[in-house]
Amino acid sequence: KVKGVVQERLAKKACPNRAVLHTLQQMLQNPSEGTEDKPTANAEAYARESIEFENAPLHVKERIKADKARHFAQQAGQQGMENKPATDKQCSFLRGLGCAK
Repeated sequence: KVKGVVQERLAKKACPNRAVLHTLQQMLQNPSEGTEDKPTANAEAYARESIEFENAPLHVKERIKADKARHFAQQAGQQGMENKPATDKQCSFLRGLGCAK
């Protein structure tokens, strides 16, 4: 029904939103093809993954959660404070506490 309405509006000569309607028409014809401009495929993939995750047995869900946690912990470790040198203010604070550098 939506495709029909889009086609009717595109058929009119005085169509102010022709580019938007063309994009919508492409999305309706090929919903599984996603790009930056057309995130429908990404939304469908996310929905599919969410449904599969919810239907999975408990041990599979726990493994997936552990994999994701490991991935984010690794990212945080690469970007976290442990990989950055101490600032002068931090060193000064530690010296004030009696710690030697």
